[in-house]
Amino acid sequence: MSRENKNYLDRFRSEGILPESDQIVIDALIDRLTPQRKKKLQETVSKRSKHFIGIMEHIYDQGNVHAVIRSSEGLGFYRLGRIAAEHQKHSSRTTSGADKWMEIVDFKTPSQAVHHYRSHGYRIGATAMTPKALPLEEVDFSKPTALFFGNEKDGCGPESLELSDFHCRIPMLGFTQSFNISVAAAITFYHVRSFLRASKKPYLLTPSEQKNLTAKYLVDAFAHRPAFLKEIFKSTSSCPRFDT
Repeated sequence: MSRENKNYLDRFRSEGILPESDQIVIDALIDRLTPQRKKKLQETVSKRSKHFIGIMEHIYDQGNVHAVIRSSEGLGFYRLGRIAAEHQKHSSRTTSGADKWMEIVDFKTPSQAVHHYRSHGYRIGATAMTPKALPLEEVDFSKPTALFFGNEKDGCGPESLELSDFHCRIPMLGFTQSFNISVAAAITFYHVRSFLRASKKPYLLTPSEQKNLTAKYLVDAFAHRPAFLKEIFKSTSSCPRFDT
């Protein structure tokens, strides 16, 4: 298991450049953004959620991978799981920068992904056209959920289907049997977000989680200028470190 995103906050802390306190990092950097960018950052973080996580299973078209990342980020779900396909098809489609705001965890097998998310309190689902698959609108997403999205040809594999707690599908009203993976994922992300908003149950990040994510995004914004960060925090990096 590995993480794709570069966590500059943790990296620079391990190098002694940054203090452990998220609040100190925020106070030092937040007003160095333009007012518009500062407002956008605060609004975006306030709507972030890790309640729902998509798991991309062996998707071989990189354009579809990028589209899933973009849809997930755009609807506030900033975490994704991925089991990479052995052979991948190159695509000119990009994430339009969405990937830099995401936390993507790579797994070698579906069972590794299931073990990871289940140990963190998630129930596991899989998109499939199996006889027991529930229509998407009948699934209760009030509990933290990680959902497998299968590849373009075969869908979810037997391992993820066997290990999942439930299967779900998007009802089709025409002759076509299924949507493209990136379209199916976008519809699902939107449906889950709408479900959670209507449920009135907590699904957004806690205040401390929002603070930590804000600190991460701020450090990412200045990560290309490590000398600048060293200068800003030279008086705080040598101070006692505080828990956030």
